[in-house]
Amino acid sequence: MVQELTMLLNIRLMKILFVLFTFLGILVSSCCTIPSRLEPKNFDLSNGSQGEHLKQTLLKGVQFENSFQINNIKVFYERGLKNQAERIASRYNNDWAYIHQVTGFQVSYDHIHLYLVRSTRNASMALDMFRERGNKIGIILYVVPGKEKYEEILANNYVPYIVTFHEIMEDSLLWPQTGPRVRVLNDLAWVAYGCIPCRKYRYTRWFREGFSEYVSFLVYDSLLSEFKSKHYPLFVFSNQKERWDHPYSSLRKIGRDLFTWIQFDYVPTLPITPITGRIDCLEKCSDYPGSAKNIIDYYRAALCLFLNIRDQYGDEGIKKIILGLESLKKADGPSIVKLVNKTLNTDIVKMAANFHFPYAGMGTFYIQPDLTEERVGPFREGLYVMFLDPNGLAGKAGIQKGDYIIQMNGHNILTNFDYERTLNKYKDQKSVNVKVYRKGKGELSLEMKLSN
Repeated sequence: MVQELTMLLNIRLMKILFVLFTFLGILVSSCCTIPSRLEPKNFDLSNGSQGEHLKQTLLKGVQFENSFQINNIKVFYERGLKNQAERIASRYNNDWAYIHQVTGFQVSYDHIHLYLVRSTRNASMALDMFRERGNKIGIILYVVPGKEKYEEILANNYVPYIVTFHEIMEDSLLWPQTGPRVRVLNDLAWVAYGCIPCRKYRYTRWFREGFSEYVSFLVYDSLLSEFKSKHYPLFVFSNQKERWDHPYSSLRKIGRDLFTWIQFDYVPTLPITPITGRIDCLEKCSDYPGSAKNIIDYYRAALCLFLNIRDQYGDEGIKKIILGLESLKKADGPSIVKLVNKTLNTDIVKMAANFHFPYAGMGTFYIQPDLTEERVGPFREGLYVMFLDPNGLAGKAGIQKGDYIIQMNGHNILTNFDYERTLNKYKDQKSVNVKVYRKGKGELSLEMKLSN
């Protein structure tokens, strides 16, 4: 009798648990679906009233002589800047045409307005953009009085010039205004529910940030090519690569977390603990595998993922992914990962998780030419070795603190980006030839053995 009663209770308990788990499953499933009423709202793109207010504030008192337009690019200019406006309009138009040709992506704004404004403001620290009425976006480029040549204007504004491509591209992914293109959902759409099991791999940030950074990189490369042919001081643009400092080390560090990183999550992991008896490079070398993850690493890793796609599948690989977005019913994390995997016949999550990159054990810094000997010491332009882990590959190769890395396997090295991009190209070899400049010794050729 007792056994029968126990069995009956167990059966009833199992039924109750089945109903309970079924209900929870339905609840969880429903919370992973995003009703339109709970999606993040458009940032006033419908009428641009907030943007118009900012525009009036930033351009207050500025008198524009006229404007020059090519396709959807329109440049407003003050007196005496007509020729510069025409060249900048042509440059900007060509850059967007190049982006469309290489990636197949079309921006969502009907018009992009550039405003040439005379000012002593440090444009490299400014990013003055605003959305205008009628699906337009405005960007201010500051012209330093006395430095009003076309090349000088671009040099003064190279950071905002390049960054605007990232911002406009990401805006176009989040808020497509024209055409049949699907909207790439913002991570905030998933966070709003507080449903932790549903968050994993839902996020699209890796795609939005990675593709937008990749577009910025293409523009930078194009810009640098133009100025190389004109023998313009390249250092003006070279330190832009520091924006992408250590991309390959960052991808090795971030790995699979690239697909589960929450939007606007700036919380790093705990800092590493220095090992007694070892040089402080463990904390200060940016490419140390165990150093703390941070938001800068995330941007660099996202760019690196797209650079790897380009290296392995060419421009057509990225273009097919972008064009494939239109086939999606919902561009969330899982659907984009599935699209990339199907397009490239790969596993993009494993590609990031299993990415390997040699740990050289160096803390390096790009020294700019304006840091003269009179100001800071006996420095020259180049990639300066500040810290060194003697147990790293570089230390074992004979590289010393105070050296300048100038070449690797015949490729010129100026910045950390140059160094890591070149090292990644040869990382599967047994060794690479590294040419350094050492004070008092001149140029030295060293062999650095590699290990995965």
